[in-house]
Amino acid sequence: MEKFNPQWKGCLEIFNNSGTLDAFQNAQVHYKKHVIIGKEWDVGFPFEEYIPRAKNHLNSTDEESFVEFCQIEDGAVVKCNLDTIEIGIAQKESGKIKTFFCSDNMDYIYRKLDNGLWGDPSLDQNAVKVNLNKEFDDDETKNYLFNKIYELSLSLSMRAENILIEYLQNPNLDINLITKILSDLGKCRFLCNELYSRILTEEQAVSLHTLRKKFLKAEVILEIFEQRINNISELIQRSIKQQILDQKNLWNNSFQDISSIDDLEIALDKRDDLSYLLIELKILNINDRFVNIDTDSIKLLAFKNDIYLKKSLYIMVDKYNYKNLTILVYPEEFFWRKI
Repeated sequence: MEKFNPQWKGCLEIFNNSGTLDAFQNAQVHYKKHVIIGKEWDVGFPFEEYIPRAKNHLNSTDEESFVEFCQIEDGAVVKCNLDTIEIGIAQKESGKIKTFFCSDNMDYIYRKLDNGLWGDPSLDQNAVKVNLNKEFDDDETKNYLFNKIYELSLSLSMRAENILIEYLQNPNLDINLITKILSDLGKCRFLCNELYSRILTEEQAVSLHTLRKKFLKAEVILEIFEQRINNISELIQRSIKQQILDQKNLWNNSFQDISSIDDLEIALDKRDDLSYLLIELKILNINDRFVNIDTDSIKLLAFKNDIYLKKSLYIMVDKYNYKNLTILVYPEEFFWRKI
Protein backbone atom coordinates (compact mmCIF):
# COMPACT_ATOMS: atom_id res chain seq x y z
CA MET A 1 0.00 0.00 0.00
CA GLU A 2 3.05 2.30 0.18
CA LYS A 3 2.46 3.70 -3.28
CA PHE A 4 -0.96 4.90 -2.09
CA ASN A 5 0.43 6.80 0.90
CA PRO A 6 -0.81 10.42 0.83
CA GLN A 7 1.85 12.78 -0.55
CA TRP A 8 0.09 15.68 -2.27
CA LYS A 9 -0.80 18.75 -0.19
CA GLY A 10 -1.43 21.52 -2.69
CA CYS A 11 -5.14 22.07 -2.05
CA LEU A 12 -6.43 25.63 -1.95
CA GLU A 13 -9.48 26.73 0.01
CA ILE A 14 -11.58 27.18 -3.14
CA PHE A 15 -13.75 25.02 -5.38
CA ASN A 16 -13.31 24.91 -9.14
CA ASN A 17 -15.77 26.60 -11.50
CA SER A 18 -18.31 24.22 -13.02
CA GLY A 19 -20.32 25.01 -16.15
CA THR A 20 -22.05 28.33 -15.49
CA LEU A 21 -21.36 28.11 -11.73
CA ASP A 22 -18.54 30.11 -10.19
CA ALA A 23 -16.38 28.62 -7.42
CA PHE A 24 -18.63 29.79 -4.57
CA GLN A 25 -21.84 28.61 -6.26
CA ASN A 26 -20.27 25.24 -7.07
CA ALA A 27 -19.25 24.80 -3.44
CA GLN A 28 -22.82 25.59 -2.36
CA VAL A 29 -24.20 22.99 -4.77
CA HIS A 30 -21.85 20.31 -3.41
CA TYR A 31 -22.62 21.27 0.20
CA LYS A 32 -26.35 21.06 -0.41
CA LYS A 33 -26.02 17.75 -2.29
CA HIS A 34 -23.83 15.97 0.28
CA VAL A 35 -24.56 17.63 3.64
CA ILE A 36 -28.15 18.92 3.48
CA ILE A 37 -29.93 16.57 1.05
CA GLY A 38 -27.68 13.52 1.24
CA LYS A 39 -27.09 13.78 5.03
CA GLU A 40 -23.86 11.89 4.44
CA TRP A 41 -22.40 12.94 7.80
CA ASP A 42 -24.07 11.73 11.00
CA VAL A 43 -23.86 15.26 12.40
CA GLY A 44 -24.48 18.15 10.03
CA PHE A 45 -22.38 21.29 9.94
CA PRO A 46 -22.74 24.80 8.46
CA PHE A 47 -21.61 25.72 4.98
CA GLU A 48 -18.82 27.89 6.43
CA GLU A 49 -17.10 24.71 7.63
CA TYR A 50 -17.48 22.74 4.38
CA ILE A 51 -14.65 24.23 2.30
CA PRO A 52 -12.09 24.35 5.18
CA ARG A 53 -12.93 20.70 5.98
CA ALA A 54 -12.38 19.75 2.35
CA LYS A 55 -9.05 21.58 2.25
CA ASN A 56 -7.79 19.99 5.48
CA HIS A 57 -8.85 16.57 4.24
CA LEU A 58 -7.12 16.95 0.86
CA ASN A 59 -3.91 18.32 2.40
CA SER A 60 -3.62 15.52 4.95
CA THR A 61 -0.55 13.26 4.76
CA ASP A 62 -1.66 11.00 7.63
CA GLU A 63 -0.51 7.56 6.45
CA GLU A 64 -2.44 5.80 9.23
CA SER A 65 -5.87 6.87 7.99
CA PHE A 66 -5.50 8.24 4.44
CA VAL A 67 -4.80 6.78 1.01
CA GLU A 68 -4.25 8.73 -2.21
CA PHE A 69 -5.21 7.83 -5.78
CA CYS A 70 -5.15 9.40 -9.22
CA GLN A 71 -8.49 9.91 -10.99
CA ILE A 72 -7.69 8.40 -14.37
CA GLU A 73 -9.98 10.52 -16.56
CA ASP A 74 -8.40 13.85 -15.66
CA GLY A 75 -5.39 13.22 -13.41
CA ALA A 76 -7.13 14.72 -10.35
CA VAL A 77 -5.97 13.87 -6.82
CA VAL A 78 -8.28 11.59 -4.82
CA LYS A 79 -7.84 11.28 -1.06
CA CYS A 80 -9.83 8.87 1.09
CA ASN A 81 -9.98 8.72 4.87
CA LEU A 82 -10.39 5.01 5.56
CA ASP A 83 -11.64 5.63 9.10
CA THR A 84 -14.45 8.07 8.26
CA ILE A 85 -14.79 7.12 4.54
CA GLU A 86 -14.65 10.80 3.64
CA ILE A 87 -13.48 11.36 0.06
CA GLY A 88 -12.06 14.52 -1.48
CA ILE A 89 -11.03 15.19 -5.07
CA ALA A 90 -9.01 18.18 -6.27
CA GLN A 91 -7.37 19.39 -9.46
CA LYS A 92 -3.72 18.45 -9.18
CA GLU A 93 -2.29 21.46 -11.01
CA SER A 94 -4.52 24.27 -9.75
CA GLY A 95 -5.22 22.89 -6.27
CA LYS A 96 -8.92 23.68 -6.61
CA ILE A 97 -11.45 21.38 -4.96
CA LYS A 98 -13.71 19.34 -7.25
CA THR A 99 -15.80 17.62 -4.57
CA PHE A 100 -15.86 16.50 -0.93
CA PHE A 101 -18.29 13.93 0.42
CA CYS A 102 -18.74 10.99 2.79
CA SER A 103 -19.53 7.50 1.50
CA ASP A 104 -21.69 4.87 3.23
CA ASN A 105 -19.02 2.16 3.04
CA MET A 106 -15.80 1.09 1.37
CA ASP A 107 -17.64 -0.46 -1.61
CA TYR A 108 -17.62 2.91 -3.41
CA ILE A 109 -13.82 3.02 -3.27
CA TYR A 110 -13.46 -0.63 -4.30
CA ARG A 111 -15.74 -0.08 -7.34
CA LYS A 112 -13.68 2.89 -8.50
CA LEU A 113 -10.50 0.83 -8.26
CA ASP A 114 -11.99 -2.31 -9.83
CA ASN A 115 -13.39 -0.33 -12.77
CA GLY A 116 -10.04 1.31 -13.42
CA LEU A 117 -11.36 4.81 -12.66
CA TRP A 118 -8.87 5.42 -9.83
CA GLY A 119 -5.27 4.28 -9.84
CA ASP A 120 -1.66 4.83 -8.85
CA PRO A 121 -1.22 8.46 -7.68
CA SER A 122 2.09 8.70 -9.56
CA LEU A 123 0.13 8.59 -12.82
CA ASP A 124 -1.51 11.47 -14.64
CA GLN A 125 -3.79 11.36 -17.69
CA ASN A 126 -0.88 11.56 -20.10
CA ALA A 127 0.93 8.68 -18.43
CA VAL A 128 -2.27 6.63 -18.45
CA LYS A 129 -2.72 7.36 -22.13
CA VAL A 130 0.82 6.20 -22.87
CA ASN A 131 0.31 3.01 -20.88
CA LEU A 132 -2.90 2.20 -22.72
CA ASN A 133 -1.92 3.58 -26.09
CA LYS A 134 1.27 1.49 -26.39
CA GLU A 135 -0.94 -1.54 -27.01
CA PHE A 136 -2.09 -0.02 -30.32
CA ASP A 137 1.26 0.77 -31.91
CA ASP A 138 0.91 -2.16 -34.31
CA ASP A 139 -1.68 -0.46 -36.54
CA GLU A 140 -2.13 3.19 -37.55
CA THR A 141 -5.91 3.03 -37.90
CA LYS A 142 -6.41 1.27 -34.57
CA ASN A 143 -4.13 3.84 -32.95
CA TYR A 144 -6.20 6.66 -34.48
CA LEU A 145 -9.48 5.15 -33.26
CA PHE A 146 -8.13 4.59 -29.76
CA ASN A 147 -6.87 8.18 -29.53
CA LYS A 148 -10.28 9.53 -30.57
CA ILE A 149 -12.04 7.40 -27.94
CA TYR A 150 -9.54 8.50 -25.32
CA GLU A 151 -10.06 12.19 -26.11
CA LEU A 152 -13.81 11.77 -25.72
CA SER A 153 -13.38 9.86 -22.45
CA LEU A 154 -11.53 12.78 -20.86
CA SER A 155 -14.35 15.25 -21.29
CA LEU A 156 -17.71 13.54 -21.70
CA SER A 157 -18.42 12.11 -18.23
CA MET A 158 -17.14 15.27 -16.53
CA ARG A 159 -19.23 17.47 -18.82
CA ALA A 160 -22.32 15.34 -18.21
CA GLU A 161 -21.83 15.58 -14.43
CA ASN A 162 -21.47 19.38 -14.64
CA ILE A 163 -24.68 19.60 -16.67
CA LEU A 164 -26.50 17.50 -14.06
CA ILE A 165 -25.24 19.78 -11.26
CA GLU A 166 -26.40 22.80 -13.25
CA TYR A 167 -29.82 21.18 -13.82
CA LEU A 168 -30.25 20.47 -10.08
CA GLN A 169 -29.49 24.15 -9.45
CA ASN A 170 -31.66 25.44 -12.30
CA PRO A 171 -34.17 23.07 -13.99
CA ASN A 172 -34.47 25.45 -16.98
CA LEU A 173 -31.69 23.60 -18.77
CA ASP A 174 -30.55 24.31 -22.33
CA ILE A 175 -31.65 21.15 -24.15
CA ASN A 176 -28.74 21.53 -26.57
CA LEU A 177 -26.44 20.47 -23.74
CA ILE A 178 -28.24 17.12 -23.62
CA THR A 179 -28.26 16.67 -27.39
CA LYS A 180 -24.49 17.20 -27.34
CA ILE A 181 -24.14 14.36 -24.81
CA LEU A 182 -26.24 12.16 -27.10
CA SER A 183 -24.09 13.12 -30.07
CA ASP A 184 -20.84 12.32 -28.27
CA LEU A 185 -22.23 9.00 -27.03
CA GLY A 186 -23.15 8.18 -30.64
CA LYS A 187 -19.63 9.04 -31.75
CA CYS A 188 -18.16 6.91 -28.97
CA ARG A 189 -20.41 3.99 -29.93
CA PHE A 190 -19.32 4.21 -33.57
CA LEU A 191 -15.60 4.50 -32.76
CA CYS A 192 -15.72 1.61 -30.26
CA ASN A 193 -17.60 -0.61 -32.72
CA GLU A 194 -15.07 0.25 -35.43
CA LEU A 195 -12.19 -0.69 -33.16
CA TYR A 196 -13.89 -3.85 -31.88
CA SER A 197 -14.49 -4.92 -35.51
CA ARG A 198 -10.74 -5.10 -36.09
CA ILE A 199 -8.57 -7.96 -34.93
CA LEU A 200 -7.46 -7.04 -31.42
CA THR A 201 -4.94 -8.69 -29.16
CA GLU A 202 -6.09 -9.64 -25.66
CA GLU A 203 -4.21 -6.63 -24.24
CA GLN A 204 -5.84 -4.28 -26.77
CA ALA A 205 -9.31 -5.63 -25.95
CA VAL A 206 -8.71 -5.09 -22.23
CA SER A 207 -7.44 -1.52 -22.82
CA LEU A 208 -10.49 -0.68 -24.94
CA HIS A 209 -12.85 -2.21 -22.38
CA THR A 210 -11.21 -0.14 -19.63
CA LEU A 211 -11.64 3.02 -21.68
CA ARG A 212 -15.25 2.19 -22.60
CA LYS A 213 -16.18 2.12 -18.90
CA LYS A 214 -15.40 5.81 -18.65
CA PHE A 215 -18.56 6.62 -20.60
CA LEU A 216 -20.90 4.84 -18.17
CA LYS A 217 -21.37 7.94 -16.02
CA ALA A 218 -22.61 9.97 -19.02
CA GLU A 219 -25.02 7.16 -19.93
CA VAL A 220 -26.40 7.03 -16.38
CA ILE A 221 -26.81 10.83 -16.25
CA LEU A 222 -28.67 10.72 -19.58
CA GLU A 223 -31.10 8.21 -18.04
CA ILE A 224 -31.61 10.57 -15.10
CA PHE A 225 -32.58 13.38 -17.49
CA GLU A 226 -34.85 10.99 -19.37
CA GLN A 227 -36.70 10.18 -16.13
CA ARG A 228 -36.86 13.71 -14.73
CA ILE A 229 -37.75 15.84 -17.78
CA ASN A 230 -41.28 14.88 -18.79
CA ASN A 231 -41.22 16.30 -22.33
CA ILE A 232 -37.58 15.53 -23.07
CA SER A 233 -38.34 13.75 -26.36
CA GLU A 234 -40.31 16.74 -27.65
CA LEU A 235 -37.54 19.13 -26.62
CA ILE A 236 -34.84 17.01 -28.26
CA GLN A 237 -36.83 16.67 -31.48
CA ARG A 238 -37.37 20.42 -31.59
CA SER A 239 -33.64 20.98 -31.00
CA ILE A 240 -32.69 18.59 -33.82
CA LYS A 241 -35.01 20.29 -36.29
CA GLN A 242 -33.50 23.63 -35.35
CA GLN A 243 -30.02 22.19 -35.93
CA ILE A 244 -31.12 21.00 -39.38
CA LEU A 245 -32.48 24.46 -40.17
CA ASP A 246 -29.24 26.04 -38.92
CA GLN A 247 -27.27 23.72 -41.21
CA LYS A 248 -29.47 24.67 -44.16
CA ASN A 249 -28.97 28.38 -43.52
CA LEU A 250 -25.25 27.99 -42.92
CA TRP A 251 -24.53 26.17 -46.19
CA ASN A 252 -27.02 28.26 -48.15
CA ASN A 253 -25.04 31.32 -47.06
CA SER A 254 -21.66 29.61 -46.88
CA PHE A 255 -19.84 32.19 -49.01
CA GLN A 256 -20.71 34.85 -46.43
CA ASP A 257 -20.62 32.75 -43.22
CA ILE A 258 -17.56 30.58 -43.92
CA SER A 259 -14.53 32.80 -44.36
CA SER A 260 -11.62 30.55 -43.34
CA ILE A 261 -10.49 26.95 -43.17
CA ASP A 262 -11.29 26.98 -39.43
CA ASP A 263 -14.87 28.05 -40.16
CA LEU A 264 -15.14 25.19 -42.65
CA GLU A 265 -13.90 22.63 -40.14
CA ILE A 266 -16.32 23.91 -37.48
CA ALA A 267 -19.20 23.67 -39.98
CA LEU A 268 -18.29 20.07 -40.85
CA ASP A 269 -17.97 19.18 -37.16
CA LYS A 270 -21.50 20.47 -36.57
CA ARG A 271 -22.78 18.26 -39.39
CA ASP A 272 -20.92 15.33 -37.79
CA ASP A 273 -22.59 16.08 -34.44
CA LEU A 274 -26.05 16.05 -36.00
CA SER A 275 -25.52 12.63 -37.58
CA TYR A 276 -23.92 11.06 -34.51
CA LEU A 277 -26.91 12.34 -32.53
CA LEU A 278 -29.30 10.57 -34.90
CA ILE A 279 -27.18 7.39 -34.77
CA GLU A 280 -27.41 7.31 -30.98
CA LEU A 281 -31.14 8.03 -30.93
CA LYS A 282 -31.75 5.24 -33.45
CA ILE A 283 -30.01 2.74 -31.16
CA LEU A 284 -31.95 4.04 -28.16
CA ASN A 285 -35.21 3.72 -30.16
CA ILE A 286 -34.43 0.04 -30.75
CA ASN A 287 -34.11 -0.34 -26.98
CA ASP A 288 -37.51 1.35 -26.43
CA ARG A 289 -36.10 4.68 -25.33
CA PHE A 290 -37.02 8.11 -26.74
CA VAL A 291 -39.62 6.25 -28.84
CA ASN A 292 -41.56 9.45 -29.55
CA ILE A 293 -38.70 10.75 -31.67
CA ASP A 294 -39.11 9.67 -35.30
CA THR A 295 -35.45 9.32 -36.21
CA ASP A 296 -36.13 8.02 -39.73
CA SER A 297 -38.15 11.06 -40.81
CA ILE A 298 -35.70 13.45 -39.14
CA LYS A 299 -32.77 11.75 -40.85
CA LEU A 300 -34.55 12.05 -44.20
CA LEU A 301 -35.15 15.75 -43.54
CA ALA A 302 -31.46 16.24 -42.76
CA PHE A 303 -30.38 14.51 -45.96
CA LYS A 304 -32.84 16.56 -48.02
CA ASN A 305 -31.34 19.75 -46.65
CA ASP A 306 -27.86 18.48 -47.46
CA ILE A 307 -28.45 19.73 -51.00
CA TYR A 308 -27.18 23.10 -49.75
CA LEU A 309 -24.09 21.45 -48.30
CA LYS A 310 -23.40 19.58 -51.55
CA LYS A 311 -23.76 22.75 -53.63
CA SER A 312 -20.99 24.61 -51.82
CA LEU A 313 -18.79 22.00 -50.15
CA TYR A 314 -16.42 21.25 -53.00
CA ILE A 315 -16.11 24.92 -53.88
CA MET A 316 -15.15 25.61 -50.25
CA VAL A 317 -12.72 22.70 -50.17
CA ASP A 318 -11.01 23.99 -53.29
CA LYS A 319 -11.09 27.61 -52.14
CA TYR A 320 -9.32 26.91 -48.85
CA ASN A 321 -7.27 23.96 -50.10
CA TYR A 322 -8.89 21.94 -47.36
CA LYS A 323 -7.57 18.45 -46.71
CA ASN A 324 -8.63 16.12 -43.96
CA LEU A 325 -5.25 15.15 -42.58
CA THR A 326 -6.57 12.44 -40.27
CA ILE A 327 -7.28 8.84 -41.18
CA LEU A 328 -10.78 8.65 -42.63
CA VAL A 329 -12.85 6.54 -40.24
CA TYR A 330 -16.39 7.83 -40.39
CA PRO A 331 -19.83 6.26 -40.87
CA GLU A 332 -20.50 5.45 -44.53
CA GLU A 333 -23.21 8.12 -44.81
CA PHE A 334 -20.80 10.95 -43.90
CA PHE A 335 -20.30 11.94 -47.55
CA TRP A 336 -19.02 15.37 -46.50
CA ARG A 337 -15.96 13.64 -45.02
CA LYS A 338 -15.18 11.65 -48.17
CA ILE A 339 -13.33 14.52 -49.77
